[in-house]
This record gives sequence, C-alpha cells and structure tokens, in this order.
Amino acid sequence: MLKNFCLLLVILVMVTNHELIAQVDMNESTMIELQSLLTDSLNFEIMGIHSVTLKDSTKAEEFEEFVKNNYGPLSQGSLQGSRSFMLKADRSRKIGDYIFVCFFNTESIRDFYYPEEGKGMSQEGRILYNEIGGGSISSKSREYAVFKWEGFYRLIK
Repeated sequence: MLKNFCLLLVILVMVTNHELIAQVDMNESTMIELQSLLTDSLNFEIMGIHSVTLKDSTKAEEFEEFVKNNYGPLSQGSLQGSRSFMLKADRSRKIGDYIFVCFFNTESIRDFYYPEEGKGMSQEGRILYNEIGGGSISSKSREYAVFKWEGFYRLIK
C-alpha cells in the first residue's frame, strides 16, 4: 500500500517530455512500466541547481516558450550521463520562481564535466556540451534570465 502511494506521489510530480502525467490506471502492467520509467528517470547521484530570475524585460510566457522549444537535447539525456530540466514553482511561497536542475548519474560523470568547484565546465565537457547545442542554448537563455549557481547536491542513500 505504501509502495503504491509513493509511486503515485512520484508520478503526480514527474515530468515526461514536458507533459505532466495526470491520470494513471494502476494495473499490474502499468506498475511494471512505471517502475522501469522511474528507475531510469531517477538514476542519479548528484544534482546541480541554478536559481533562475527573469530579466525585467522578459515575459514569463516568452521564456517558457523558449525553454519548450530549445531544452529538448538537455532533458532527453543527449549529454551522456546527465539530464537537465527547467522547473517552475507552482505552489508555496516561491510560486512562479524558476530553477534549472542538472542530474548526473554518478559523481565521476559530474567530475568529468565539472572537475573543480568554481572552475566551470572542463574543456572536454564543453566540447560535448557544444556538440548538442548546449552552449548556444545557455547563451540564449541568459538573454532572458539571470542564472545564479546554488551548488551540487549529493543523493543520500
């Protein structure tokens, strides 16, 4: 019972291909599919977070349209060993605020891209990032918003 409740709770907040999963028929095959999907989606050890503040000249709708049209390669895992997402708070005192979150499957993958605290992306990581269009996406994103580095967080397990 608790397992099903937890799965349902995760499903209700999970984003897949920019669409919120709203209804689920909880039959046996669905449970197996969802467990596989959750295992794949939540396979990370390290998470990096940026708070994102829109510039005064930027409308939320304009920024969100840009994200929907451009962040696909980052959220689909095109950068090996990582997935990144732009999120918007829809409840709490932070309603309407944005964060950019990058999940790394392992600490060693994070260290490949970001070998030293405060030094930015490695040269090798930058090459791979630019190959999937990440550099141009980042540059264009900064025309809309200010990104503030909050830090790397390790999954407690």
